[in-house]
Amino acid sequence: MSTRGTKARTGRRLTAFALTAALILGACSGDDGGPSSSDEPSTSGASTSTTDATTDPTNTTDPGGSDPTNPGLGFVGVSGIKLSEGSAVANAAEPVPLIDGTPLDQPSLDAVIARLPEWMVDASLAQPFNWPVETKPAPRAGVTVDGEFPAPQQVDPVDVATGPLNVLRFQPEGDVVIAPFASITFDQPMVPISTVSQLDQASVPATISPPLAGRWQWIGTRTLRFDATEAGADRLPMATEYTIEIPAGTTSATGGVLAEAVSFQFATPPVTVQSIQPTGESLPLAPVFLARFDQLIDPPAVLATVVITAGGETWPVRLATDEEAAADPLVGAQIESLPAGRWLAFRPVDPFPADAALEISIGPGTPSAEGPLTTTATVTYSGHTYEPLRITEVACGYGPNCPPPTDIYVTLNNALDLSLFDPAVITIEPELAGEVIGVYGNTITIAGATIGRTEYTITLPAGLTDIYGQQLGNDDDRTITIGS
Repeated sequence: MSTRGTKARTGRRLTAFALTAALILGACSGDDGGPSSSDEPSTSGASTSTTDATTDPTNTTDPGGSDPTNPGLGFVGVSGIKLSEGSAVANAAEPVPLIDGTPLDQPSLDAVIARLPEWMVDASLAQPFNWPVETKPAPRAGVTVDGEFPAPQQVDPVDVATGPLNVLRFQPEGDVVIAPFASITFDQPMVPISTVSQLDQASVPATISPPLAGRWQWIGTRTLRFDATEAGADRLPMATEYTIEIPAGTTSATGGVLAEAVSFQFATPPVTVQSIQPTGESLPLAPVFLARFDQLIDPPAVLATVVITAGGETWPVRLATDEEAAADPLVGAQIESLPAGRWLAFRPVDPFPADAALEISIGPGTPSAEGPLTTTATVTYSGHTYEPLRITEVACGYGPNCPPPTDIYVTLNNALDLSLFDPAVITIEPELAGEVIGVYGNTITIAGATIGRTEYTITLPAGLTDIYGQQLGNDDDRTITIGS
């Protein structure tokens, strides 16, 4: 702690002590001196309490306890401070009373207004209202034709055909690829103009067989339409032959009678195989096959019409389990996006032999889950199980002349196992500047600054392994010539 700080605090304490002592002495001398404020007669109903504070270096104390200029008040002067007696607070001002006035009558108001100066209006200051700029309306196609409503001349009603009732047209008819609906059109009005809900209660002069869940609906007054309401489809069921009949004696709204019954037939096609995967070369020995169809199927019933031969021998098949289908990299990625009930996943009971030709046949007699019709033809797809690993081609990326700096491609018959592929074990002679070796599927790519008019020898090692665990077996040298 510094000496300067200690002296400063000591000085403040002495000053406070001296001021307190002076105030006490002044209070005592004031009691012995002149009269108190209570003995002093009041000369005014209101006065202001004052405390004068001045600095008088020549008069620091007044032992007599009185102000020489005002002996009627006790006074103490200490260190230039003057204290004087206060006075009572003045009485609060009384509020001004409200006066209940009398409303002026109209003559009095007119008299007041007549005394006002004349109202002067400067016409030059008047301005029209500033309307915002209106947006141009959007152009409208066509031509607007003005006309009176109602029309001055009423048009005579259209003549309605009378006489015997006839069926003008119907659809579909015969073999069709798809039947969204069926409709019948008559030559006379069959129902009055009414609301849709009221027409739904009207009798229907037609029947469809085989019986089918659906709805007959009048489209206008002459056309009757049938829509199927089977869940999951916006068409009539497939694989079905239909007959629609309008009985004789059907009567129109105008009294026309159908003399003879009218019937027509149409048929939707049996199930169609849209695709089968996988097919082609280098298939695994126990693949999961996925067949897609254009309509609902019963998988066990369809599987009974599937025949697979491997190497000329019939191979038994079974349905793939949900777990097997989901785990297969090809099938599992597709079944989630396929319509429910329209696909079949199956696989061989025992693995196929390697290097065997496959033939996958479906039908004839393949049933549908929508109707009774079955297929009459066989659909066949082919494939081949993987062969021993071998090189099938060495080529370049720019045609047969291979101009520099073209890339070199080495193609094998099976896809390679990427986890076991090491580009360092592939050798190229002569050395290729900037050599970069990669692989995708069954193709090895070799990029670099190839030199024109140079023959390169590419050696693949015996340990090169495909996705089925087969190895090349022997080092295989292949040559390719880079042109100019």
